[in-house]
Amino acid sequence: MNFDDIQAAWNQESHNSIQLPTALNDLKGTKSPIKKIRTTMRTELIFQLIGLVVVGFFPQILNLNSSYLLAFYMTYGFMILISLYYFIRFYFFYKRLYNYTLNSKESLYTLYYDIKVNIEMYRSFNYSLIPILVIMLSLFIVAKVPLGALMDQSHLLMLGIIILAISTLLVYGFLEFGIKVGYGKYLKEIGSVLDQLRE
Repeated sequence: MNFDDIQAAWNQESHNSIQLPTALNDLKGTKSPIKKIRTTMRTELIFQLIGLVVVGFFPQILNLNSSYLLAFYMTYGFMILISLYYFIRFYFFYKRLYNYTLNSKESLYTLYYDIKVNIEMYRSFNYSLIPILVIMLSLFIVAKVPLGALMDQSHLLMLGIIILAISTLLVYGFLEFGIKVGYGKYLKEIGSVLDQLRE
């Protein structure tokens, strides 16, 4: 093949414009999955902050015995520290969502896997709160039952295991449902565009 044949083939290909999937344009509109994820994250942050403040007032709302206040607020302090770390990480992810151009396959892959990583981080954040919530719940139970009665009861360990199991199942159920509704469907939209680009 000589140079003229190569140049003719090149010119013929340049006239055929590359068609991008129409779904790629949907990712850039006002109803794009990225904007919906940002909106979900903003709403969730507001509710989580309100929830943290409300949890701080549980001892007053539920009349916790004053001898358990120190233990409660130490546990609450750990909860705030863990939440603060994850809130900072989510803030950086939220800011990164503004920087995606979505004009290349690599950019979409980066976005797709960045969302997946942050969903896993969101899961670990919520799972890390389970022991803290169990400790807080246990403090309220111990405060309501006289200490002597607790020492006489042989099923206290069983009660603790049941509380842990129920709270874990509840958090797991709500968490997975929230991820599926709040983030999963948008991740699938981006994944379907990536599948179209592979074809």
